[in-house]
Amino acid sequence: MISGGGLLDDAEEKQITKTDVREWLAEYKDAVYEADDFLDEIAYEALRQEVEAEAQTFINPLEIKVLREMEEKSRGLQERLDHLVKRKDALGLINRTGKEPSSPKRPTTSLVDERGVYGRDDDREAILKLLLSDDANEENPSVVPIGGMGGVGKTTLAQLVYNHRRVQEGFDLKAWVCVSEDFSVSKLTKVILEGFGSKHACDNLDQLQTKDASMLSCSTSKLKHLRYLDLSRSDLVTLPEEVSALLNLQTLILEYCRQLASLPDLGNLKHLRHLNLQGTFRIKRLPESLERLINLRYLNIKDTALTEMPPHIGQLTKLQTLNYFLVGRQSETSIKELGKLRHLRGDLHIRNLQNVVDARDAGEANLKGKKHLDKLRFTWDGDTHDPQHVTSTLEKLEPNRKVKDLEIDGYGGVRFPEWVGESFFSNIVSLKLSGCTNCISLPPLGQLASLEDLSIEGFDKVETVSSEFYGNCTAMKKPFKSLKTLSFRRMPEWREWISDEGSREAFPLLEWLSIHECLNLAKALPCHHLPRVTRLTIHGCKQLATPLPRFPRLHSLEVSGSHSLESLGCSEVELCPEGGFPSTLQSLEIWGCNKLIAGCMQWGLQTLPSLSRFLIGWDENIESFPEEMLLPSSLTTLVIDDLKHLKSLDYKGLQHLTSLRELTIWDCPLIESMPEEGLPSSLSTLQIEYCPMLKSLPRLQHLTSLGTLNIGYCPLIESMPEEGLPSSLSSLKIHMCPMTNN
Repeated sequence: MISGGGLLDDAEEKQITKTDVREWLAEYKDAVYEADDFLDEIAYEALRQEVEAEAQTFINPLEIKVLREMEEKSRGLQERLDHLVKRKDALGLINRTGKEPSSPKRPTTSLVDERGVYGRDDDREAILKLLLSDDANEENPSVVPIGGMGGVGKTTLAQLVYNHRRVQEGFDLKAWVCVSEDFSVSKLTKVILEGFGSKHACDNLDQLQTKDASMLSCSTSKLKHLRYLDLSRSDLVTLPEEVSALLNLQTLILEYCRQLASLPDLGNLKHLRHLNLQGTFRIKRLPESLERLINLRYLNIKDTALTEMPPHIGQLTKLQTLNYFLVGRQSETSIKELGKLRHLRGDLHIRNLQNVVDARDAGEANLKGKKHLDKLRFTWDGDTHDPQHVTSTLEKLEPNRKVKDLEIDGYGGVRFPEWVGESFFSNIVSLKLSGCTNCISLPPLGQLASLEDLSIEGFDKVETVSSEFYGNCTAMKKPFKSLKTLSFRRMPEWREWISDEGSREAFPLLEWLSIHECLNLAKALPCHHLPRVTRLTIHGCKQLATPLPRFPRLHSLEVSGSHSLESLGCSEVELCPEGGFPSTLQSLEIWGCNKLIAGCMQWGLQTLPSLSRFLIGWDENIESFPEEMLLPSSLTTLVIDDLKHLKSLDYKGLQHLTSLRELTIWDCPLIESMPEEGLPSSLSTLQIEYCPMLKSLPRLQHLTSLGTLNIGYCPLIESMPEEGLPSSLSSLKIHMCPMTNN
């Protein structure tokens, strides 16, 4: 081949005025493309022979024939290139090594025929991102150089960017200026200034993508060297058969083509490495020929309608990214196919595990040998009638010890296999177990040294959480020593959380504890010390009656029931944390806990210097709120929600709230009036909604910081206060009130 860019630069310049040089340059480029294709063919043939060699024990005569044909093609290419090199002398082409005088270049314009430009979408998008990023502002203007040897399309790419819709909309002033080799800064500046104000029409990007897709049927011959095709978010219903003829295609992106329902035969795309089908919600099956794409590295089938994988996907031995594997019941679509995909990395979600016929097939998937998989998710999507078979299947799916994120969903076994929770999984950071409706106990998860996030949900038959949950830890190895967030949800039979002496050092780093919809839980929390918990959420625990442990660093406490089901209140909760609330408490929400609210004066909230947010709701006893000296002066946000019998706000309980910024009163059907003395002058936001008996608004003129006022669904309020609204008001929203008619 010809070395050095100087010779090509000389040819690029001379081809403007010399037809024979232009023809030579076109022939040279065609030869280079052909050579590049030939190199791809060599790589493909080597890979094919590597795959087939595993199943062959003899020399195939056809392979010898193929090698001879490739050798002849190589000689032909070399002769063609040698001939081109000899012709350069006859054309007077020279290899420029320095700056030499040359013929004047033809000035360029911003006009471009986009119909003749293919394969530059990726480059264009990269430049658009640079030009339109948040950093590309007036204080930090962007300069994006486009480099490359002559003829690669630098000017064409610049034209595509300049005429793009997003550029037209993103810049008020635009100018296209052709810079000659001999230029003057002052003249150039003048030309730029003269160019301001010119406008050029450009096609919408989505239309361009749609237009490209429709042109494929008549332009395949022009796209024979296309490597990259992005038709994402277009309105394709079917992908044209002609795509199968783009033999050099390496990347095909059909992301979020929501109308696309089927794919043609793609088996001829032997160089395809990247296939993105995410968001093609109507595609129910992939072509069987997919097994021939042995160069494929990336396959994204997230958010599709697929129910199983195409046959023999295990033939794609170079595959590295496969985010979903849908298990089929037939041999060619079974989980065994995963075993041949030795190079998988990143995330993998295995679904339809109920289709595993023989648990030994799960073992052949060889997840234990896939050390580059960081995140694994196992899902049983249907009924599991044989718990022992399900347990055996999960036992065979033991992952590599380097896995960091693990989810198990819909598991139908009675107990977990031994590997779940074993201490040698020292890299697991996140673990979620959900929908395990047959399990009668939790696995020993306290031994996972790096576990930071643990979610346990939908264990219908677990009645007790006890020492088994903590595992065989010692004084030197604290249970759950790295755990930061712990969540229990939907465990209807869970009654007690038991902790013994061996678990007293557990959860040394726990920050957030959440317990939701555990209807029969009576003893909610372990009695041992939880020194770092800053957030505690208890929702829908009807039988909870014991005091909460003391949390010295607690910032946020939420105790709530449910609007949708009356039986999901916390009606039996009577006691606050032992020793009272910690001084660090910043946010407190109490919802539907009648007995707890009845003793609110004993909470000692007025002594909490950090409390800034308080929500109280769903109580049927309170008629006036807040009581005098109930709340601390540090409070900035007060939400009063769904107090069925509240009739008035108590001014004595509000007057000392000198830091209150936001006041929300929501769904209080009996409240009739606001304090005559008015509301705290520090308010910046006031929201009053769904108060059908409220007859008038409080005085607002003195609220000199009020910026937002929302009034809604208060049918008896007919007008604003007589003295008017404060001048500080910047947002006023009134809806479903008679005053809107005035």
